[in-house]
Amino acid sequence: MKQFKKKLQRRQLWLAGAMVLASAGIMLSRRLGIEPAGSEHARSFINGFHVGIVTAVFGSLLFLILRNAGALQSPERLQRLYIAETDERLLFIRQRVDSAGMTTVIYGLALATLIAGNLSGTVFFALLGATIFAVLARGIAKLYFRGKF
Repeated sequence: MKQFKKKLQRRQLWLAGAMVLASAGIMLSRRLGIEPAGSEHARSFINGFHVGIVTAVFGSLLFLILRNAGALQSPERLQRLYIAETDERLLFIRQRVDSAGMTTVIYGLALATLIAGNLSGTVFFALLGATIFAVLARGIAKLYFRGKF
């Protein structure tokens, strides 16, 4: 359990670093953003998308940090988190669905969508469609394998 606790502490540092990098990236993108040609409605949608992604990333990072901090404080929470992370059934499903390649593609598409929102509305919507498709395909595969195994 000590090894898992050390792993969780390292993860806390990585999550805090990710929050700093995410906030720096958002500030930089807002400062260097280029207004794309297009309608005011498209620009408003793109700005709303940016705010939504930032809120989702910060919310998920904050949730993970708080969950891990709670687990580090309480031995029974630490035990539950350890069991959840080492469950063989869930590990098998993750192995089938959550491949590193698919995760990289989804995050890459999401990042490219954010960047394209500052450059071109047409490219933004094309990348948004590709991102949504990749996320839906992964979600459907997860549901299928959870029901099958």
